[in-house]
Amino acid sequence: MTYSMTGYGKGEFKVGSTVINVEIKSVNSRFCEILIKMPVKFTAQEEMLKNFIKDNLKRGKIDVFIEISGKEDFESAIDVNEEKLYGYLNAVKKIKEKFKIDGEINIQNILEIPDIFVTREEKDIVEKFWKGVNGATSKAIKNLIKSRREEGRTLAKDLKERINTIIKNLKCIERITEKKNKQIFKRLKEKINTLVEGIEKINKERLELEVAFLSEKYDITEECVRLNHHNNFFLQTLKDGGEIGKKLEFILQEMSREINTIGAKGNLFEISEFVIYIKEEIEKLREQVRNIL
Repeated sequence: MTYSMTGYGKGEFKVGSTVINVEIKSVNSRFCEILIKMPVKFTAQEEMLKNFIKDNLKRGKIDVFIEISGKEDFESAIDVNEEKLYGYLNAVKKIKEKFKIDGEINIQNILEIPDIFVTREEKDIVEKFWKGVNGATSKAIKNLIKSRREEGRTLAKDLKERINTIIKNLKCIERITEKKNKQIFKRLKEKINTLVEGIEKINKERLELEVAFLSEKYDITEECVRLNHHNNFFLQTLKDGGEIGKKLEFILQEMSREINTIGAKGNLFEISEFVIYIKEEIEKLREQVRNIL
């Protein structure tokens, strides 16, 4: 499966009364660049979160947005010991009923109860936060990968079509040069014979070798074979899938080298149009491959 580096994913996770939303956007990049916008209080966990995202998304320029709704679970480090408070209120109620005592309990009475408030450890808050962010981020990553896969499928289809266009143009070049090679050899031989006409003691065997050498300089058979190999390798790599972006870039470098040599060595007006078409397709392939994971 081919994956794009461009994608979007969103995830939500609840912790108590708090809702954590995580949005992740990614675009293409040669490396893995992660920027996280999150509450300042939890920046100590940023590196851990970055490593988690990097392990799952591998490459791309990745922006992460974390939003917390209903922050009481995280913003307050003090809780009410509800069990003790209920016990106190029930005890007071019994006293009032048994001894017929009037009066109301006010907030001041509650504040004077020993150990009615308990302080939560910062560690507990952080652990709760990480649980929520980890859950929301996992969902966002899953959705982003799905988005990348869908776009990757579209990219792969386009890349295959362009490679097939290159293959068709290369076949045209091969057909033309197959006919022209014999003509070139014959034309060189006739020209050299004309130049040496009348000169005595010409080594005919050496002359044949020189003509063969000159005609070979214009022969692009090897370059066509190599370019065909690169085309097939490119298609096979697409089929294999995975993290193939950089590999495809290397293959395109080799393809570009071969077509440039074909254009320089071929030196035929008849093939120049097809050489240009192939170069255009390779450049378009480069642009698309930059988006491949």
